[in-house]
Amino acid sequence: QMTLGHQFLLENFNFIPDIGWHIDPFGHASAQAALFAQMGFKAFYIARIDYQDQVNRMLKKGMEMVWIPDTSQGIENAIFSHVNYFHYGSPHGFDFDIVGHDQPIRDNPNLEDYDVNLRATEFVAWFRLMQTGYKPTGHLMHTIGGDFQFMAPGMNFKNLDKLLRYIAKNPQFNVNVTFNTPGEYLNLIYALNTTYPINNFDFFPYADIIN
Repeated sequence: QMTLGHQFLLENFNFIPDIGWHIDPFGHASAQAALFAQMGFKAFYIARIDYQDQVNRMLKKGMEMVWIPDTSQGIENAIFSHVNYFHYGSPHGFDFDIVGHDQPIRDNPNLEDYDVNLRATEFVAWFRLMQTGYKPTGHLMHTIGGDFQFMAPGMNFKNLDKLLRYIAKNPQFNVNVTFNTPGEYLNLIYALNTTYPINNFDFFPYADIIN
């Protein structure tokens, strides 16, 4: 219940949420976007949209938008909205949790299976491909995790730290990869005053495709 939850957070932590995070409903209604806007939320992050819609948005760099629900209140309910690139999971090949099946990063050059150089190249390539679906702001946000994740958080962060250190030490990658939050990402792109496409409608009907 949103009212009780927000009251609890304010009274106990002096914190007022301003991010809507709906990454796994099967489609998203304009009514929810309007409600989040009325609650004072700055942004609405979603993951599941129709696969045909996602392809179209990727081609037009429209994975982020200003959602203005088609209601009598109009612009009053406008809210920045972001569609995740890859559902809410880690990039392919970089799931290091217990339920994941990806091999750990080997960053010791004395090992025969040393591979941090190749893995870092693959990691950066993933983000360069992701970049094609978003406005060229110089910033991208990607989730790390998934269902039943972070049962072994140390394993996840140990391997990601190896990647991030290697990328930071090698200027040929020409990227800066850091741990961040949706709110911090939002602040970075807000400061750029980029123009985003407008969306007025639901993300229904919803259809999925097996990858």
